[in-house]
Amino acid sequence: METDRYGYKILLSLYIFLWLLGACSSEKDQIQTAEDKTIPTTLSNNQTQVPPTQDSLQEEVKNPQKSEEDKSNPQPAVTTAHQKLLQTLDKGAKIEYAPHDYSIIKNDTLVKAKSGNFQFTYATSCLNDSLIAQEMVDYAQRQSKSYLISHNYQTNISIRLNGIATANKLIQKDLFKGKLDQDFLEKSIIKHPNFVRFDEERNEAIFEFMVGVPNTDWLIIAGVNLNSQGTVRIIDIMMPDM
Repeated sequence: METDRYGYKILLSLYIFLWLLGACSSEKDQIQTAEDKTIPTTLSNNQTQVPPTQDSLQEEVKNPQKSEEDKSNPQPAVTTAHQKLLQTLDKGAKIEYAPHDYSIIKNDTLVKAKSGNFQFTYATSCLNDSLIAQEMVDYAQRQSKSYLISHNYQTNISIRLNGIATANKLIQKDLFKGKLDQDFLEKSIIKHPNFVRFDEERNEAIFEFMVGVPNTDWLIIAGVNLNSQGTVRIIDIMMPDM
């Protein structure tokens, strides 16, 4: 049974609005991420929003002032990959860093299917890796070239069938290598996982992810299917209706 097309377009427009409003968490004056939403499945299931666990708050518990410090003085992740990224940028350009994001957005979805009761728990977190370089446009051309360095995200999906853990899958943007333009993929982040429905014929959960360049409308929506063993299939890549 397909999701109602009209209602789907309304929800899709809401996601795009949240993305453009600052869902990428790379605005230099922001540290909060947009709250994740979930489209109800077409099957009979209960869906609950689960607060972060004690483990997910571990970084903030250890140092409750860390987020405030990052907001005023974000520090880059000093890695070989980050150093290589800096070497690709124009020399003398101004570089700013997006604040670190320690929040974890977690959702828990229950599906009663013919083959059993499925539980999908998916949690999105920031890698704080400083590996996304975005050239800032100065339309007045009064300043030298500048870049904003932001971070990649990932979503961990765990699956339980009749109360027994069957799989744990980490979704990162590298999943789309060879499927999306490489230049677009390097500048993009993957975020906002959305559980759409459960396909009983294939015993697969259907998710959608937004992949896009921070602070722009350059984005796509990718359909990803996941079975109880953690096998992933990319089923669709589409441009959102603007």
